[in-house]
Amino acid sequence: MKFSEAERKQRYLSDPNFCPECESRNITAHQSTFEHTQAWQAITCDDCDAEWHDLFTLTGYELTMEAKI
Repeated sequence: MKFSEAERKQRYLSDPNFCPECESRNITAHQSTFEHTQAWQAITCDDCDAEWHDLFTLTGYELTMEAKI
């Protein structure tokens, strides 16, 4: 079944564990890169050789230990 680009993007964002090109679950995540409030991770498909970046944006923070002052 062929999906439109928008449908494929929405499917990937809800479950990013497949290749958005061939739909294989045989993918490899590589090193993440962080720059200011953004980050990205290189991903490759081990079946069709597609390459893409998963993109991340800082949306908040969670305090895990309060300051001792």
